[in-house]
Amino acid sequence: MFIKGFTYGFDGRRGAYRTPEATASMERLAALGGDWTALAFTVLQDSFSSTLIRPDYRYTVTDKDVSAAVDKLHSLGLKVCMKPMVNCADGVWRANIFFPEREIGDKDYWKEWFESYTAFLCHYAEIAEDTGCEMFCVGCEMLGTEAKEDYWRKAIAEVRKIYHGPLVYNTNHGKEFGVKWWDALDYIGTSAYYGVGKVPGDSMANMCAEWEKEKAKLAELSRLNGGKQIIFMEIGCRSKGLRNDAIRFQPQGVPL
Repeated sequence: MFIKGFTYGFDGRRGAYRTPEATASMERLAALGGDWTALAFTVLQDSFSSTLIRPDYRYTVTDKDVSAAVDKLHSLGLKVCMKPMVNCADGVWRANIFFPEREIGDKDYWKEWFESYTAFLCHYAEIAEDTGCEMFCVGCEMLGTEAKEDYWRKAIAEVRKIYHGPLVYNTNHGKEFGVKWWDALDYIGTSAYYGVGKVPGDSMANMCAEWEKEKAKLAELSRLNGGKQIIFMEIGCRSKGLRNDAIRFQPQGVPL
């Protein structure tokens, strides 16, 4: 499968997908000639150490918003990867969601968080199934959680009971080999913001040479996972010092 498309709707707010401006934006996106869109939207937990993920009805896009966006994108001939994401209301990057490794008193933080996260995924997996989304993304850059293999496998299994299309997970560049549960998914996803420029104003030849190194690593990752395709769920060139999570509306890449 070859994918050429863009992320759409990230950080959208309640009602935003059902405006004339949103319709015009989706039409312009389709006119670019791509064939896929990652419909990305967020639900918040209070802090990086909160175990409850919940919508804020003042801001969170509604189920009707999400369904309307999928329907519009489909009407424009675009395939849709639904990508529900968790962010932290305290501003901490979701990669830093983390909990104690042991129970404290009668509280198992990891168990509580994954119960909430699995319910969050299943809610949107149902909408993805009902609206005919061609792919579903089970997470984005959740680096602090990735070592919890058993929990992730259980969450993915629950999603598969509801959504019957292909699944992908979106890790972060340089962390791809740390995910030990790629076999539970249909595609390997990553945010491809590799630092291929070594100095300001680096030459195209040098940057392409660095990309070849990254390409070789990813080819090995695919080989180790039975030839599973890799999707650049996000891709871009970083300015020096720019945080990855400051980049928005980035294009999706293609499988190697």
